[in-house]
Amino acid sequence: MRIGIVGGGIAGLVSGFLAVEAGHEVELFERDKLGTGATGKALGVLVPITGLNRPVDALQRAGIAAWPELAVRLSALSGIPLGEFWREWEIQGTMSQGTEEPKGIIKAYQVRIPLIFEVLRLAIEAKGGVVHEGMVVEAPTLLLGTRFERVVLAGGWGNVALGGQDMRVSAGLAARFRGDLAELVAGDNLFVCPDWDGTVIAGSLNWDLKEPGDGVVQADKLAELKARVGALVPEMAGAEVVEAWVGYRPTQAPRMPLLRDLGNGMVAVAGLGKTGIGLSPMLKVWE
Repeated sequence: MRIGIVGGGIAGLVSGFLAVEAGHEVELFERDKLGTGATGKALGVLVPITGLNRPVDALQRAGIAAWPELAVRLSALSGIPLGEFWREWEIQGTMSQGTEEPKGIIKAYQVRIPLIFEVLRLAIEAKGGVVHEGMVVEAPTLLLGTRFERVVLAGGWGNVALGGQDMRVSAGLAARFRGDLAELVAGDNLFVCPDWDGTVIAGSLNWDLKEPGDGVVQADKLAELKARVGALVPEMAGAEVVEAWVGYRPTQAPRMPLLRDLGNGMVAVAGLGKTGIGLSPMLKVWE
């Protein structure tokens, strides 16, 4: 099948790689640079536990479980050593229903942002796919027919204009700190984790918006994040903030199905929100 994908975030790139790996012809279009949308603001932390057991939560856990082998394949095809963009951690888990009953040691993972986007591009191209940056697609329907048999809209908030999807936005605040941390620490909707450059990243605080904001970090929210980081990891209390940023993650309710059939060979990726990296291996856009 000849597949055109509009959007170069994690959903477009992972689904594009899986499709080309399965033997399909793939061409991906990104209007800016790869990873400049919502995924580029993520921490890249994958923890396979949630407080809910909805179908989307089961899919997220399955997607996270698929990532270790996926990362190995991406490393082999891209030529980028696995340790440069992938880490595995062991943390103390709790029951997925959200209770405090111990579940034992579980595996958690970390994808390096933004290097993962380059890794995926190289892997797609190694399998014969084509990736375009700086190419705007204003009328996706024109790609159908003679050029592609299926067009996938994976543009995040851009899908509102491209495919008429009804979305809202979950904003998330994250920050980078000076500090020395040996391992990932997971709390209540908060992760504090060493990054590859020797700093410590942490996030996030979440709040809902009707549409993406202006990216300005509010002082009160940053103060709240710093306080939560210090409470979860006492040795980080008072640590200097190197940078802070707000990510705007498009979401839909419900998020199932992950792929929406728009008819005539066109499908759209649902707004995956903050679980997008974990869910991305479940996007079989050729099925």
